[in-house]
Amino acid sequence: MGELEEVNKQQEKFYKGHPNDETIMRSSLAEFITKKLTGEKLSSSVQAEMRKLRQTLSLPEPVYYTISFRAACLAAQRATDAKEQADKWQLVEGLIGEKNSQVPYLTMGELCLEGGNKKLAILAIRKEKRYEQRFNMLCDAEAWLEAVEEVFANKRLAKDDFSDNIDRIRREGPAFVEDFIKEAEKKRGR
Repeated sequence: MGELEEVNKQQEKFYKGHPNDETIMRSSLAEFITKKLTGEKLSSSVQAEMRKLRQTLSLPEPVYYTISFRAACLAAQRATDAKEQADKWQLVEGLIGEKNSQVPYLTMGELCLEGGNKKLAILAIRKEKRYEQRFNMLCDAEAWLEAVEEVFANKRLAKDDFSDNIDRIRREGPAFVEDFIKEAEKKRGR
């Protein structure tokens, strides 16, 4: 059976269980997997079914796990009560904390921002090893305190780059970033 037929077969099976959702048959593979993983009853059989589909389609692990991570963020965002939402965000936080994660940290940060959780987005972004990307993403996320901390913590940063990054924070950030910069300068001067 071809890849397209396998996806259509899985979509058809899912549609029969959810006849009121007409979008299922028009969904992309990523949307379909997300719908399955954010469904009302996420059982181990659903997870196994999705892993089998991933293997059948030879979907690279990082792509599959990125889709799964996004599904976890969406499930947390859509949770109806506070305890359920906290539990689901805790699961996302656990995924961010995994060693050798299949999902790039910047992608995790973007998906957490998309899901409305800036705190976890910052946690993921700060795990990124490449300074330039980490700094840019913190600025894009409007995490001004963390961006200032990154600039002052990076001792290997060239003097021009240091000034450019501080100027960017001043230019793009709100007026109170000046307080963060002054505080960091005080700490650095000690």
